[in-house]
Amino acid sequence: MLTRILLAAALTVAVETPVVAVAYRREWLKMALTCALATTCTNLLMNASLPWLQMFVSYWTLLVAWECAAMVVEATVYAIVSERHNISHAFVASGLANAASFVVALLVF
Repeated sequence: MLTRILLAAALTVAVETPVVAVAYRREWLKMALTCALATTCTNLLMNASLPWLQMFVSYWTLLVAWECAAMVVEATVYAIVSERHNISHAFVASGLANAASFVVALLVF
């Protein structure tokens, strides 16, 4: 189970980081590193808690809720760290990154 959680986190970071870097072209390196850190934290928390929370709520309900929560947390971090502090831009970047990693995860797992 731990291997699967770590693989999911690595895959998510590998997919989301380039998306965020492209979304923040002027400060791509700082935002790529920010994305890698924020995504690692949200993904590990999500995947570690899913098996425990499935006792109370269905897997797909949890997955959608966690993805939405991750998008909000990551967008907030991007808005704080970026030079422009634009929350709308941060939500677009986070939404695109999370959508891309969600689709890849569905194909892989």
